[in-house]
Amino acid sequence: MPQGTSATSWTSGVLVLITAFFLVEVGYAQTSTTPQASGTWLNLFISDKFDPNDDQQSVADTDLVGNASNPMIQTQRAEIEFTGGVTDKVYYFRARLGNAHTNGKLGTSFYLGLDTDGDDLANVFVEADVKNSQGPLVKFHISDPTESGLSPSETGWKNSSNDDSVERELTARDAFVEAYSVTAGDTDLDTNGETDTWIEFGFTEESLKDFVFDAFGQTISGQTAIALYTFTSTSQTANGDIGGVHDKVDDLTQTWESLGVVIKSSLDDLSSDVIIKPIVNAQTTNDTTPVVTGTWGGERGGDDQLSVVLNGVTYDVNNGLVINGTSWSFTVSTALASGTYDVAATVSRTSTGTSESDTTTDELEIQSAAVPHTITLAGPGSGSVATGSVSEDFTLTVVDSGGDSVVVASDTRFVLAALDEDLTAVFSSDTVTVVAGSATVDFTYSNSSVGDGVHTIRATRFSGDELPGGILATVDVAVTDGTAPVVTASQSFEYAEGQASGYAIGTVVATDGVGVTSYAIASGNDDGFFDIAADGALTLTAAGAGAVASNDFETTPNSFTLAVTASDAEGNTSEAVDVVVNVTDVDEVAPVVTASQSFEYAEGQASGYAIGTVVATDGVGVTSYAIASGNDDGFFDIAADGALTLTAAGAGAVASNDFETTPNSFTLAVTASDAEGNTSEAVDV
Repeated sequence: MPQGTSATSWTSGVLVLITAFFLVEVGYAQTSTTPQASGTWLNLFISDKFDPNDDQQSVADTDLVGNASNPMIQTQRAEIEFTGGVTDKVYYFRARLGNAHTNGKLGTSFYLGLDTDGDDLANVFVEADVKNSQGPLVKFHISDPTESGLSPSETGWKNSSNDDSVERELTARDAFVEAYSVTAGDTDLDTNGETDTWIEFGFTEESLKDFVFDAFGQTISGQTAIALYTFTSTSQTANGDIGGVHDKVDDLTQTWESLGVVIKSSLDDLSSDVIIKPIVNAQTTNDTTPVVTGTWGGERGGDDQLSVVLNGVTYDVNNGLVINGTSWSFTVSTALASGTYDVAATVSRTSTGTSESDTTTDELEIQSAAVPHTITLAGPGSGSVATGSVSEDFTLTVVDSGGDSVVVASDTRFVLAALDEDLTAVFSSDTVTVVAGSATVDFTYSNSSVGDGVHTIRATRFSGDELPGGILATVDVAVTDGTAPVVTASQSFEYAEGQASGYAIGTVVATDGVGVTSYAIASGNDDGFFDIAADGALTLTAAGAGAVASNDFETTPNSFTLAVTASDAEGNTSEAVDVVVNVTDVDEVAPVVTASQSFEYAEGQASGYAIGTVVATDGVGVTSYAIASGNDDGFFDIAADGALTLTAAGAGAVASNDFETTPNSFTLAVTASDAEGNTSEAVDV
């Protein structure tokens, strides 16, 4: 099994991408599947910064291993001519894990995180799965949008068995994957007694282009700028080993870039020996000696060296430049004046005399420090105003200790904001000039939700930045609520006659800007039939329950109009609004069983025989019948609809089912009832 040739060692920093110096083009015969790589392997991560004891996670199979002489991750690229004469690039990677495989399987997957849209957050994950029971697989996944993706602890991706724009399993035409033993050099880097394993996989450029377009509508190629990092996982989060990180030392809540494990380039450049252009992170600050940061491709296992020039000073590893894997930083040694500065980062390769520099300019802006001011707030010690119209005159006094006038333009107007609620105010004009020394400007503040009490006020600029020097003052506001509640119009309620004292009729509703605290019946309740509670609950009183007028539908009136008011905590009382209460009728008349009904049936009938149906009348409707007497032996049964039937006892008795045995006639006293529980007098049937 071809293993390829590792490139020169990389001994500084942790991780990241690509190394090695030579790209060997390998010829392949036409093929219908992606073959195993057969070119020269280029070092991607070659560092001794890894978890050496197989204890980064509980699943030891997830441990990536490597050291200064043996690469952790390698890469290469090939041009493959597939059946039909179609040529496609294939990007190959292989990662070294500390445990031995079993028949080509390990209990983990290896992942590449790719940022294809330039926001420094991986949106595509390439999975080399060698734990699948159906054989090794290569898959593409989109990132999980519920995770921020900023750090290993906040990174996840999505799976889907029915949406290949979320998860796509590649066919043998577009991918290769295999786990095999390390056979060259030190084969047990973590000294755990097991031969290390390579997980090798590859995928075509076209397959990645198609997936990214289908998932995001984005057009990319092997030359598209990306950011890349690596890790292992047993689930849908980066829960395994991070390429180039030792979890006993590094904080996995840091960002991927802060961990020094991200390289920014293109797949074409990563799989070749070109120098990766360094990147400078732009920033704007008031700090005159800021920390400047960026990324680069690492030493690439060779003699690549990074230097950064700022304001005529060169920073390198011998002069303040700190390199952490693929991240770099330095603290400006001499204070800078306000202005914009170009930060020129350059990677030089001594062996070839070549170099690459970053492509951006003016990455650092030093802003002037804000002029210190002493700000005081003068004005009335208290105000008494109505909610919805809080308005008090105050004087803002600005003393400029710098001796210059303060010009406040329309986009940086002073704003007052209460610390304890959203109380704001701005100057009435768009541009205000406060003369140096001592000057005053009048303004007002207002907010409909300000409450009683002492409010602490701070001054800020219109943009929200607090003015240097702060401020601070208090205003004792006694808020008076001058707006009365409003009782909702056209409210009506009804209740059935015959209710007991305390019966809940309904709840009257009113609205108020602060809140209704009580209700009252202003008129229409002279007899005291009704009561209204503080929450608007309307009930029948003892007087109302005992009076025929208010509790008997047959005695008029059956409708009462109550004029109701609502009040708030400030004592504001609404206009009286009519609320109508109606008494509804209840059926009080019992049914009447029709007289002189008789039925006959031939002897020898079976149980359940239908003898006939008893009839009764009622103004609303009969709901049930009963046999009040004459059925002591239980020979007959009557249903709710009056249906009279022979029971089992009746069918089995000679008296009731044999004409030759007397008696042959039975008189049943039957009653009928209605839905209100009214029961008729018993009538013989």
